[in-house]
Amino acid sequence: MHNIGLAGVSPRTEDLLDFVVVGGGIAGLATAWSLQEAGHRVTLFEQQHPHVMSKYREGVRSTPTMTQILNDWGIGDQLSRISIPIKQMTFLDGKTGEELGLIPVSGKVMESLPADFCCVQYGDLFTIFYDLVQEAGVELHFGTKVVSVDPSQATVTSEDGRQWVADVIVGADGTESTVRPVVLESSAPPPDSDNRFTVNLLVPADVVRQDEEWATLLDAKSWTGWFGDDCSMHGILTGPGPNHDYALVMNITIHDEDDWEEFPMSLESLRVDLFEPRVQKLLKQSEQLSKVVFTHYEPFDNWVHETGNVVLVGEAAHPIIPSGSHNTCTCIEDAMTLSILFSLPATKPQTPMLLNAFEELRQPRCASVQRYVRRKREVVTIPHGPGQRRRDELLRTQRAYHQEEDLDDEFLYSTYTGFVQIYGFDAREAVQDWWAKWGRSISICSLSDGEDEEDEPIVVDAEVERQGPKYPIISDPLMGDDEYVIREAEAAHRRGHG
Repeated sequence: MHNIGLAGVSPRTEDLLDFVVVGGGIAGLATAWSLQEAGHRVTLFEQQHPHVMSKYREGVRSTPTMTQILNDWGIGDQLSRISIPIKQMTFLDGKTGEELGLIPVSGKVMESLPADFCCVQYGDLFTIFYDLVQEAGVELHFGTKVVSVDPSQATVTSEDGRQWVADVIVGADGTESTVRPVVLESSAPPPDSDNRFTVNLLVPADVVRQDEEWATLLDAKSWTGWFGDDCSMHGILTGPGPNHDYALVMNITIHDEDDWEEFPMSLESLRVDLFEPRVQKLLKQSEQLSKVVFTHYEPFDNWVHETGNVVLVGEAAHPIIPSGSHNTCTCIEDAMTLSILFSLPATKPQTPMLLNAFEELRQPRCASVQRYVRRKREVVTIPHGPGQRRRDELLRTQRAYHQEEDLDDEFLYSTYTGFVQIYGFDAREAVQDWWAKWGRSISICSLSDGEDEEDEPIVVDAEVERQGPKYPIISDPLMGDDEYVIREAEAAHRRGHG
């Protein structure tokens, strides 16, 4: 049984809509499936073919927030069969391999989180959602590229000239979105070119297990990070089977503009000498190497077109530094939020109101995550110097606390409040709070709409009350609230751009 709507709220059964979803990655599939389950008619377009996407081997982290949503949707058992639970986060000195810090993802820490923290292979997760959309009856057009969107007519046009009409067009087409410029028009903030690139490497798990040192690391079910001099790397196991991989993600600083264009990259160009011998040995076993150069944007003001019939979700709405913990998680949160809103007993003229509510509910959360991820990367890649030494000192202090049998509640509260905020976010609860505030107004408007079909659309002010800054920055045990470390990291980032 798939739990799409809100408990105690009658589901929408009339004025059902035609949705067109552009993009068939996990964001698009999850959005299409959950909207179809809410009773609407959904058509999805994706330029790639599913047999290609199902073979993607990169690792995805299912944060407790994401795992909770999948559990709510009734697919948690499927996730558990293809994923590896993370039991600890281990932070090492990149050059020496010394253990700097450790966060146990268990015990008192996990008591405040809604579900497990897991690692899964992208292709395996894609296959789950691909099977779901087929079973739900979503009309699928894989191998079909959408080249234009007309918000005034609510149409999408494919590369071969065909057109489709919708009540709502959903842009779920990722960081290089075709739909995004249509929504933002001229309001997009200028991008900030990154001074680092991300490199993804895959080493077959059976190869890793043949090495005694690495086999121990895998058995610990650890998310492991190496903090080097102006660089970093982290590694996760992507699944429980012999055909899975140890996925490594490197963040390397760009010192020469020619480095931007070097593709495919060679292992020699990655400066593996910046990392400990164990890592160098492992990298030589990698089978797949790919590079991503990311463009930063300040949070977009608009996710919904002024016509009220085009909306952005996933990384089309909130691009995040690639290969992190929150890329897929925030996409799944978007899908849950949108599908719950459109499961509520509203009418077709209230569609713009529901889309505006989606924007208001999701923007603060996603903007916080975007900035949090960016700042955290600056901290873990800080060049050797005073800021790096202070960071490592903080990590060692926290590790010492974790070695005590009974952790002090005050230490846990001061250290993990921000961690729980970001990894334990409840998307369903956010919609419930919104419904408690606006549900009666929607119901009254729905009755009014039924009396006169020619009435103008009724839009309820969907502004959600926020506590504190509009886009709060959230800390975690890795960064703490140490402003000195943060200032040093940000200064290093500015020097890199200079």
